[in-house]
Amino acid sequence: MKPSSEIMSSSCLILLLYSLNSLLSFLSFNSNLIAARVSANGTLISGTGISSVTKLSAGQYRLYFSIPKTNTNYKAVVSINNGGMGECSIYDLQLNSFVVKGVNSTDSDYRDIDFTVMVTE
Repeated sequence: MKPSSEIMSSSCLILLLYSLNSLLSFLSFNSNLIAARVSANGTLISGTGISSVTKLSAGQYRLYFSIPKTNTNYKAVVSINNGGMGECSIYDLQLNSFVVKGVNSTDSDYRDIDFTVMVTE
């Protein structure tokens, strides 16, 4: 019988591959997708459709679209990279930008985070 850690690793790999496959399918059918990876210091590491990032204060970042939106009915999803602890949220949806906020899960203070965000209409 396999050790539980080996079974868990296999399960995680299958889930990761399924998630990547789902993401690739989503990307191929959605040409309006905007995505970016941002470091904790506010540097735009990679992405498409985001022209720049401004770090507003600890844990708060404004991301600017390369091309302004025609309305604010877009959807955004953000996640913390590198297994960071805490929460992150999207605020202040504008035609040309939006804000990502990172919060420490223990005391609710804003904190710097590495994050990935995806936006679609």
